Amino acid sequence: MTDRVQVTEGSCKMAKNAKKATTSPKNGKPAGDDTLPKKPKKSKKERKLIDRQLEDIAGHKAPAAERRRAKARRKSAELKTLDKSVGDVLLARDYAFGDKLLRNRLVLPPMCMYSVYAQDGRPTNFHYQHYVSRANGGFGMVIVESTAVVPEGRISPCDLGLWDDAQVDAYRWIVDGIKEAGAVPAIQLSHAGRKASSGCPHLGIPAHEYVPKERGGWDIVGPSPIAFSRDMPVPRELTVPEIHDIVARFRDAARRAVEAGFESIQVHAAHGYLLSEFLDPLVNRRTDEYGGSFENRCRLTLEVVDAVRSVMPDGMPLMVRVSATDWSETTAGWKAISKKLREESSNDSSGDVKHENKAVKHGHGKHVDEARARESYNIAVEQAMAAGEAAADDVYGWDCDQTVRLAKLLKEHGVDLIDVSTGGLIDDVTMPIGPNYQVPYSERIHREADIPTTAVGLITKPKQAEKLLEHDDCTLVEIGRAALREPYWPLRAFHKLGLPNDAMPYPTQYLRGAYPNPATGGSGQGQH
Repeated sequence: MTDRVQVTEGSCKMAKNAKKATTSPKNGKPAGDDTLPKKPKKSKKERKLIDRQLEDIAGHKAPAAERRRAKARRKSAELKTLDKSVGDVLLARDYAFGDKLLRNRLVLPPMCMYSVYAQDGRPTNFHYQHYVSRANGGFGMVIVESTAVVPEGRISPCDLGLWDDAQVDAYRWIVDGIKEAGAVPAIQLSHAGRKASSGCPHLGIPAHEYVPKERGGWDIVGPSPIAFSRDMPVPRELTVPEIHDIVARFRDAARRAVEAGFESIQVHAAHGYLLSEFLDPLVNRRTDEYGGSFENRCRLTLEVVDAVRSVMPDGMPLMVRVSATDWSETTAGWKAISKKLREESSNDSSGDVKHENKAVKHGHGKHVDEARARESYNIAVEQAMAAGEAAADDVYGWDCDQTVRLAKLLKEHGVDLIDVSTGGLIDDVTMPIGPNYQVPYSERIHREADIPTTAVGLITKPKQAEKLLEHDDCTLVEIGRAALREPYWPLRAFHKLGLPNDAMPYPTQYLRGAYPNPATGGSGQGQH
């Protein structure tokens, strides 16, 4: 038995040695035999097809990590074959705006900088750097922030102003810089009304808190003696002659804006400042020709638009910024949204948390005071009924229905574009903040009033902005806070959307740092 085992083990060793001698050390095929057919190598496409078939048979998908890698590979392949023209990217298309031509559809909206530390209304070096850098960044139009038509119309003591001819020269170099960078310079004219003389970072006083006279503040005015908040004083009610004077001050400021070289003017009738205060029946409780009915409440805004238009050159585009809703609980828009939030909260055990995630408190961060809202609503109802305007059930604050009616009137009065925002009129309201949350208002005004509009508010991604134009939700797209973080947002957006560098509004000096061309993968011009 022992001999037989030893023979068998020896035979096995001999067989292994014989196999090694007759096979290739690399591929395991018989040595010296090239006549055997080689196994065909599958292409990547065939392997992917087999993988998908195996996934179907197994009834499950590939691991998440593999799917992400596959998506990245597809995106890389798409970028290599992209070769888009300006016509393919809607954001990059030019736009005939009055007698001006915007190089693209991206706009820097007016955003207060509160940086006039001398408190004389004149822009500073900071304003030049701020606005010209965004023009160099590729925006088609740059709108200079809220600029007061009278000293007491400033939001804060550190705001810009155009109430004096001596202020005009301080704007010229900013206007020239914006033009040289290829953008259209525009300016927003405003009167803050009952929200004037409020705090700013430089003074160390919070926004929406009153700045006393000893700190540079002043007495404030409004359509009615109703304070904006508990932290602001009750404004003095404007007389009719004072209202007429404010209209004239808007006209004079517009003339100065034209002299400074601005190529478009925007009238600020939003965010709870004077003109929007007159529009909202929860704020305006007048019984004269400037209060009560819808037509009377719109009177001041239309008179200002006519006065501003009267000193603008023919063809110069005129804009009006509006708040499409005051977000008060008495408006139809808020009722519908708050009802949806309540329904979602009732279906979820963590309803309160869910509601907080979907909404942001406006003003001082307090919850909505229902008693105060109902009181305001009841007063508005009584006032409207006394004026014979509508039944009680039809009376709200300021909502999109009224904004559409106003937009139609503004179009008749020569307005070229409505800059659509929301809120700011009523304190202690809750706004359902989220991406594109104001877009439905822009789309509706654009469609129903048949007038160009802008969309603004948490629009931060290139494809997000592009889709707004694809869906015809607006005419122009405003990039606000994202542009504060990234002055050259338009250039990155066009790159992400596949536009080649030679079709992008790059400053010549910056071409060396241009993004790699999507079509070629090449870098910008020059070295370093």
